[in-house]
Amino acid sequence: MIEIKSHSRVVEEISHYIFYEWVEQPDSGFHFPCNDQGEINFNEMLQEALAHYEKCESEEYAVIYRGLQRFVNHRKEPSIGICYCGKEVVLDSGTNECECGNLFNSAGQQLSDPKHWGEETGEHPSDVRRWTR
Repeated sequence: MIEIKSHSRVVEEISHYIFYEWVEQPDSGFHFPCNDQGEINFNEMLQEALAHYEKCESEEYAVIYRGLQRFVNHRKEPSIGICYCGKEVVLDSGTNECECGNLFNSAGQQLSDPKHWGEETGEHPSDVRRWTR
């Protein structure tokens, strides 16, 4: 088993948006990214988004201001292992290949040479390339 540099973990990401809801289509409308105080960075907005924001603010669009909304998203960061050659290997699937050609499972255990694969399970050695992508 290789050394694990960092174990997988769930990362929480919090984002904030100003929401305007269409009058005729509840639960749909415009979300504009902002900070936790509701301040929008207009310098980072695309021109199209800025145009929509201005139409929402000026009441040109038939929308209702719904205020600041907070979203919490979770994503998994995979484990990172250190191969026997010294390079990092991202352990994010059942078969993970190092630049040097060594193969590892998601726990960091080295896998046998693919030419031996399929003896019991019927897999073909060429399948290893499909599984490491």
